[in-house]
Amino acid sequence: MKFINDLSDDDMVRSVKIPATAGLLAGAWLCLIEGCDLFATETVNPLIQLWKGMNQRETAFAGLYYRILGFCKTMSVLNAVVHQQSITSAERSVLELYVDMELLHRNVFTNGIDRIVTHVDVQKLKAARRVVKFYAENPDLDQKPSYSVPHQEFLGKWADLTMQKAEILWGKDKKDKIILPDHWSGLNLPERAEKIDKAMQDRVAQGYDMRNFAVHTGLAGVVNFEKAHLEMQCALSLKDVGECAAGAIKIVGQEFHLYKAMPDFFERLEELENIPVFAIADKKLQSAGEPPRFMIQRP
Repeated sequence: MKFINDLSDDDMVRSVKIPATAGLLAGAWLCLIEGCDLFATETVNPLIQLWKGMNQRETAFAGLYYRILGFCKTMSVLNAVVHQQSITSAERSVLELYVDMELLHRNVFTNGIDRIVTHVDVQKLKAARRVVKFYAENPDLDQKPSYSVPHQEFLGKWADLTMQKAEILWGKDKKDKIILPDHWSGLNLPERAEKIDKAMQDRVAQGYDMRNFAVHTGLAGVVNFEKAHLEMQCALSLKDVGECAAGAIKIVGQEFHLYKAMPDFFERLEELENIPVFAIADKKLQSAGEPPRFMIQRP
C-alpha cells in the first residue's frame, strides 16, 4: 500500500472554503476503512500468522481484531446510503469489539482474559439450555434423533465445569444463583466505556440510540427521516468504524510487539490516522471540478 498525496498547503487551505456534504464525508471515512484493511492485509496479518502457539491473551486479541477487520471489508462493499441499517448495525458491533480490546489491553479487570475465554462456554451453555428446554416443552416440533441431542451432549460434558468457573469469576446474585452475565465484564456498554476514559464514554454516547434502532425491530430510526439524515448517519457510522479499526490495529501492534519486526509501525499507523484529513480535502476539491490529488495505491 502506498499513499499518493499531491495536495499542497494552498490546496488544503482552499478546501476549507468548500462545504462538506454527507457524501464527501462518507467517502473520506471510507478511505480510512479501506486503508486500515489494506495495511492489515498486507502488513499486520502476515506477521500475526507467523506467530506460533498463541496463548489465551493473544488468541483473544487476535479474535477481536479479525472480527473488526471483517466488518471493514463489509463496509467497503456496502458503501451506499441504501445500506444505512447494515452500516450502522456494523458500527455498533465494531464499537463493542473495540471496547473489549481496550478493556483487555488496559487490564481493567485483573482476570479479564479468564472472563472473556470462560464467557464463550457461558454463551454456549445458555444457548444449549434454551434449545433443550424448547424441544422438551414442544416435542411435536422435534424430530428423531432430537434437534437437542448435540446440546444435551454439551451440557452433560461442560455444564458443571462452566458453572464452577462462572461462580468463581462472577459470583452469585441475591437469590444465591450463579451469575451468567450477558457480557464477560458483567457491565453494559456505557458502563464498560466508563471503565476506559472520557473519550470512550463520548464515543459510546454519540449515536448510541441510532445504533440500537438499526439493530432492533421497529421503525425508530427510519420513520420521518429524510435521505440527507440517513446519508449523514452513514458518514458518522463509517467514521466510527474507521477510527475503531485504526485503534484495533494499534492495540494488536502493541500486544504482539509488531513494532519490533516493523520499526516504522507507529509512523505508518499515523499515516493511516491522517487519511481522512487529506481525503476530505481532496474530495472537496474534486467536487469543485479539480483533479484527484490524494489516493491510496493498491498493490
